[in-house]
Amino acid sequence: DGSFASTSQDSRSRVRRNDGPQSRHQKALDRCLDALNFIPSISSGSRGIGSKETDTFEARISILIPVLTSCYTRHGGSAFLSITGLTDLLRHDFYADDIEMSQDPSSRTTLLDISIQVACDVSTMGAQEAQLYACVEFVEEALKFGCGYLSTRTVGYVLRFFLFVFHFGISSPSGNWGITSASDQYILEDIRSTTNKWALPGGASQSA
Repeated sequence: DGSFASTSQDSRSRVRRNDGPQSRHQKALDRCLDALNFIPSISSGSRGIGSKETDTFEARISILIPVLTSCYTRHGGSAFLSITGLTDLLRHDFYADDIEMSQDPSSRTTLLDISIQVACDVSTMGAQEAQLYACVEFVEEALKFGCGYLSTRTVGYVLRFFLFVFHFGISSPSGNWGITSASDQYILEDIRSTTNKWALPGGASQSA
């Protein structure tokens, strides 16, 4: 029957059109995005809701992305300038919105967390001596600024980072590399707790 043949041909044509290169590309892209679900979402520490806060948060992300990206530049002085730029942003309260005393920091990841993780990651990947000093300076000030309100993943980055710094200081050719500090601070100190001060939420005690 001619009408049945015409209908079948139209159906096959629609299937071919729907399964074109653009459709297959979209399906492949969706599968890739689903595979990235393990990446934690970035959030602001404050709990306020509104268009103004959303715009501010997106503007902060737009400012920070190129800075964090250039931290991984291996040639020239871009990485050093980027790390010192993070320190300048920290001193100008760029990360103030990421500090929220009433929320559990272990359940969220903020821009301050991401910045600390990048600084630690860049250093352990093979930083030069001058660049490493800038990373230590930023991480040290960021820990004080965050008052312990960091994700547990960030705390892990910091612990590995300082272990690397200690070994680097021992093997430094200059022999006099180091950081002078007014007082030592416990990395795992939880200033919010009065009974269990030496443990972070979800973590073991420091003595362990």
